[in-house]
Amino acid sequence: IYFFRNISSKTIGFSAVILAIGVILTGHWGANLTHGEDFLLAPLNTEESQVPTMAEAEVFRDIV
Repeated sequence: IYFFRNISSKTIGFSAVILAIGVILTGHWGANLTHGEDFLLAPLNTEESQVPTMAEAEVFRDIV
């Protein structure tokens, strides 16, 4: 911040907008790489059959 004290506020604002867009895009693409393309909506779009009772549930597949 000290080094930017003599730069106009328009330049600082433009740089801040470009930086924010870069951070948003990098976070989005990084999450797609690590979690998969539909990591946000996948839990909502599951069409798996539900387990009728807890006695029939397999621990890892149905509960975890």
